[in-house]
Amino acid sequence: MEFPAYVPAGARAYIRRTLEGDGNGWRGVNAFVTQYRQAGAASEALASLEQEQACLLRFAHDATRMRVVYAELGKVFVVDDQYGDFLRSAWNANLNYAPFRERIKQAKTIAPKIAEAARNLAKLLDEAGKVGGGLAPPEFYSIRTLLDATDNHELGDHNLHIWPMVRDAITGTTPAREADAKADDEAPAPRRVMTATEEDAEQVQRDNPDALVVVIRTMNPGDAVTHDPKQEARNLLRYAWEKAPGLPALLDTVAGAADDWRPQEHGAIGAAIASRKSTPTAAYIRAFAKLLREAMPALEWSPAIYAAMAGVADVVLNDPVKAVTADGVRQALIRAVDDSA
Repeated sequence: MEFPAYVPAGARAYIRRTLEGDGNGWRGVNAFVTQYRQAGAASEALASLEQEQACLLRFAHDATRMRVVYAELGKVFVVDDQYGDFLRSAWNANLNYAPFRERIKQAKTIAPKIAEAARNLAKLLDEAGKVGGGLAPPEFYSIRTLLDATDNHELGDHNLHIWPMVRDAITGTTPAREADAKADDEAPAPRRVMTATEEDAEQVQRDNPDALVVVIRTMNPGDAVTHDPKQEARNLLRYAWEKAPGLPALLDTVAGAADDWRPQEHGAIGAAIASRKSTPTAAYIRAFAKLLREAMPALEWSPAIYAAMAGVADVVLNDPVKAVTADGVRQALIRAVDDSA
């Protein structure tokens, strides 16, 4: 690929590598454009690649505008790679930021609705335990019970069969033990518990057929104590879940989080939409500046940089009606440069 004499070596290397590939796995924009065109199907991906290709060619051959840009950068840059960082940031900032701004607006509307719904549900669950009609279902209060009772159908049932296998490690539940506990809970009357020695246990059970006889065995010094580590772990988890807060309390926490939620984007997108009233050009300039700060933290924001940003913004946006000026760059950054840092 040939370049005019005014294009610096660092800019040439970046443009050539991006268009033609680097020989180490990156095929280059030209190759992808060719591939998509040969496939014969128009797509957003092809349109984006064609726009990038055209912009890179303007970086190299738009003498009217880029000659000035490179002259201004030459006053500041001392390393070839800086030219690539500058041009890369200029192109990567070229996005449509309107959908991101709209998404933030919607999130700000949803947040108070979440807080209100969470508090209302928490209140209803608390009231359910105070009215008649028998005990409310444990699913109204126990997160552990909810986990045990809920299958995972997300991602097209991708984890439907894995979840039951790992659920016990979280809840400490074993089906047989839970079934026994439920049967005990539903028994018509509580069973009397009696203790007895090994010698007396059989007689005590005959005399008290409805009682639960607990056999007390005497252990001598040196007798081995057998523990089931898995059962001990389950017991510990069950104990921990008994001490965990209930669902209504967690819903109150959700409501508080919704109250405190300040929806925002980060990085270049956050910088672009930092101002409530913003033109697409101003949003682009703020995103461009954010990317430059990330790529070149030590960059000195001199008049030469503002002039180069204005010139390259003209080349990237390529709007025949609206020209970008150095003063326009400064004005776009006055309000948002600190917020987006």
